[in-house]
Amino acid sequence: MKRLLPLLCCCVTTVVLYGCGPMQMPMPVRLGDDSQKDLDQSWDKAFTPVERFNHPTLLDAFLLTHAYQIGVDKLSFRSEKKVAVRTVVMTIEYDRLKPDEDRFEVKIYDLVGKLLREERYDRKEVEDANHDLFRRANDLQTIVNGGGATPAEVKELAALQARMNAVTAVFPKDEKNAPKGDEKKR
Repeated sequence: MKRLLPLLCCCVTTVVLYGCGPMQMPMPVRLGDDSQKDLDQSWDKAFTPVERFNHPTLLDAFLLTHAYQIGVDKLSFRSEKKVAVRTVVMTIEYDRLKPDEDRFEVKIYDLVGKLLREERYDRKEVEDANHDLFRRANDLQTIVNGGGATPAEVKELAALQARMNAVTAVFPKDEKNAPKGDEKKR
């Protein structure tokens, strides 16, 4: 476990700075140069020698550090959801050396595989929307609750709430099926 400490420390710091739990948005965190260098050194230590960690400890390392997604060089993620007579396919593509090519794509196919709709989001769109819906909306709500909001801030909060309401009207919060215990995100 002592050998795992450098990798664990680096990843815990990253998780604290960028949010806890895996994939807080459909795009992995892009680290700064210093954080990336520290993490790369931890990876080198963790896999030199290649058999440094036994089977369960290797799994523990990935679970404790989220190293399967934080600071990686490339990440590809694909998920599918059957809906009515369609299939929604979501993909995330990330290459640390090609930041302009980061993307989140949503494609909707009919039963025979014909593409019906395709949406593509670059990193900036994903990060901006994530910021608006979580951090900015929360900050504005705090300002409004404190009574110090300008008319522009009240209008901005209303617009963000309308965006969220459009989604929650279709995807209502389902408390009875929310993760429990170990399943719950921290």
